[in-house]
Amino acid sequence: MEYILDGYNVIRSSWLKKKGNTFTDSGRGALCILLGEYRRKHPSVRFIVVFDGMGDRSSQGKGVQVLYSLDKTADDYILALLARKKRSSCTVISDDRQIRYGAHLLGYPVLKVEEFLSIIAPATGPSAEVVKKNEVSAGIRNKIEQELLQYYEKRESPSSWIRRSSRTRESIQEELRSRRQGA
Repeated sequence: MEYILDGYNVIRSSWLKKKGNTFTDSGRGALCILLGEYRRKHPSVRFIVVFDGMGDRSSQGKGVQVLYSLDKTADDYILALLARKKRSSCTVISDDRQIRYGAHLLGYPVLKVEEFLSIIAPATGPSAEVVKKNEVSAGIRNKIEQELLQYYEKRESPSSWIRRSSRTRESIQEELRSRRQGA
């Protein structure tokens, strides 16, 4: 699964703006740290974060790619990136209407910032009631859960084989359902 994020939009539209000024390294760094932590738990997930203008790419890590739009707006850069990509399991994250509309026209699913943060950082995201009101988030969440199940079922290390043999697919799905209801 791959996510393309409108970086400043995510920072500005969320609790991340409290981590520092939206357009400083601290805001960008906080976002990249959050994505990196999620990526370590879910190695099959990739993030592409697009920021307006020019900047330092030192905050990017494995599975978190930071891009700057240079002389374009981040909106135009993201839409051009989507137009060049092959249709893949890619989801766009933004509250910006232009990006959301363009991504839908190109056939990509889109999540609002709050929905996305409720998935990758549930303790700090919106309340579960806000997420339950939006039908799209349930579909995307199920897609993510299925991808994670497939990933962990395919792992071939001896320790994962032991874990997999002691835990059935049904028990994993039941655990995910109970977590979702508790969130």
